[in-house]
Amino acid sequence: MFVPQDTRGLIRAFGGDKRFVAWLDTMFLARARWFDVETSRYIYGFVGKYAQGNEPDHQMPYLYNYTKEYWKTAQTVRRIISLRFDDTPDGLPGNEDAGQMSAWYIFSCLGFYPICPGSGEYALGVPAVKEAIITLDRDKKLIIRMKGKYRQGKYVQQALFNGKPLKSPFITHEQLTGGGELLFIVGENPNPLWTR
Repeated sequence: MFVPQDTRGLIRAFGGDKRFVAWLDTMFLARARWFDVETSRYIYGFVGKYAQGNEPDHQMPYLYNYTKEYWKTAQTVRRIISLRFDDTPDGLPGNEDAGQMSAWYIFSCLGFYPICPGSGEYALGVPAVKEAIITLDRDKKLIIRMKGKYRQGKYVQQALFNGKPLKSPFITHEQLTGGGELLFIVGENPNPLWTR
């Protein structure tokens, strides 16, 4: 939605962090009202006013990462997964256009998502699995691990790539495709470096 290639510019246009976060909060927490029968037939999977069943919106839960309240990304993504995805025949919310619903789910369960694919940058969330191993080319592997209990500790306290702390809630395509370990440490407090 809007300008995934310039989210920081979008935040400035909203009047800054606080107003942008308030708008996102309203998007995910407000009650949606159906405007007509056609809308409800073709766009569904609502979480607040956000339609998970509408692929152009998929980066929206990750936009919190551009603000001081980055931790709302993980909470919102987890909420969407628990409300809108399951292992029943209707377990994908919306039209599975070219695999986008599944791709969003897989990326989100791994703990990151490409807000603007051409940027080479992925926004971090928190994995829905304790460990995942992705085999890359030339027998390289990307290992994703989560340390701590997410349900008890709701924040990413730290994310490390190959043992080095990430300075923001983002990771690059180059890092991920180079292989190694992405470790999420979750707990009771948000990462102070990321809330500045």
